[in-house]
Amino acid sequence: LVKNTGDGTLVDNDVVTVKSAYQTTITIDGQQMPFWTVADSAEQLLDFFEQNEVAASRITVDIKNDRELTAKGPKGELSQTFRPEVALKLSEDSKSIVVEQLYETRVANAMHGLTRALVQNMVIGVSAGYEKKLEIVGTGYLAALSGQSLEVRAGFANEIRLTIPEGVKVTCPDQMHVVVTGCDKQLVGQFAADVRAVRPAEPYKGKGIKYEGEAIRRKENKTAGKK
Repeated sequence: LVKNTGDGTLVDNDVVTVKSAYQTTITIDGQQMPFWTVADSAEQLLDFFEQNEVAASRITVDIKNDRELTAKGPKGELSQTFRPEVALKLSEDSKSIVVEQLYETRVANAMHGLTRALVQNMVIGVSAGYEKKLEIVGTGYLAALSGQSLEVRAGFANEIRLTIPEGVKVTCPDQMHVVVTGCDKQLVGQFAADVRAVRPAEPYKGKGIKYEGEAIRRKENKTAGKK
């Protein structure tokens, strides 16, 4: 079992095979805190996967027809209608959202896990929000805001203008960095991917747009063959 110590490090309590672990940071009451996608105890891990409960103490939720979920929090409001193979309900103490599987089929099994993940994304989004940071590398490469658009210069004859979707906030601390924030994980991730796709970082000199901390596998420069 892997436990988060709170200072950004992990301590192994028991031996468990884990394919990969990802860390991000969320802002709670103005403080940046590490957020790990693992449980703090065996009991919490068992409860998480067996009961499929997602903490919702910091937000207000409204469930209609067991499928329509609306979540409101300090970062915004999100609504989504889920598949008929699952049903949503609040726990008895109204502090958790429970995802219940209605049928024993392969599709229902898949929708069960997918729905729980989407509900968790909504809860985290409206309470803490999501953030993607991008870096621009290259002489003459830059980004700047122009109204509701992001203008990117990345070595083309003309500037590339990207319209910022509703629900997403974009800031440029300087001309070489872009920060995308919002409560909708899909919108934030998609817009950040669109910005990166303008000129993905190339492997020879590393010029282009990349996520902050993204490792670009470098290659040797091409040289003429020996005669």
